[in-house]
Amino acid sequence: MVRSVFISRDLEQVKELAVFCVQQGIHLTPRSLIRFEGIYTHPKRPFDIIFFPSIRAAAYFLEYNTIPNGVAVACIGEQTGEKLRDIGVTPSFIGKHSGDPKSVARAFAAFAVGKRVLIPSSTVSNKTLQEFLPEDQVETLTVYRTIPDPVRITDHELYVFSSPSNLNAFLELNTIPDDAQVIAWGKTTLNSLESKGLKHTHCLNDANTNELIKWIKQNG
Repeated sequence: MVRSVFISRDLEQVKELAVFCVQQGIHLTPRSLIRFEGIYTHPKRPFDIIFFPSIRAAAYFLEYNTIPNGVAVACIGEQTGEKLRDIGVTPSFIGKHSGDPKSVARAFAAFAVGKRVLIPSSTVSNKTLQEFLPEDQVETLTVYRTIPDPVRITDHELYVFSSPSNLNAFLELNTIPDDAQVIAWGKTTLNSLESKGLKHTHCLNDANTNELIKWIKQNG
């Protein structure tokens, strides 16, 4: 089993992984390499469905807006769905395999036929969902900025990159050792690794901590 893991997420986001690493004697470095800043903004037109690509998008949207009565809520995956329920928001659509945004987008497009859709997003959103919806059906609302916050990271045996933005920030000050294993937190991050000519060992399909722990147990 690997003896050291870096993951580009803060400790509060990976508590289960932290407990597992303590139990297994694995040194864990959890550190997000990006930070966020909300943007005061409002939708320009009415909408029937609001799709949250992350709980962060939901939090920044709700900081300045409310969800109108009768509007259905959709989200990228079960982890986001759980956190929405924790704040009293019940999704009508929850994507499966959130690590594969295109498969979620296809399913959501079928769910949202004929409905006006609002998508709160980051300044660096890949806008995968928008590719599967007619342009006049969707409004993208940029509710927060993603800002690089790079730091130097000591060498580890396993690197887990949770987003293209975190990967880019990592590479500003660091390199990946040749003998290290690399896991992509979903296909969007995998595509970013491949575009840079960087290797990867595995790509998480559901993009959650439990899936990562299972992989480490079986392969790490």
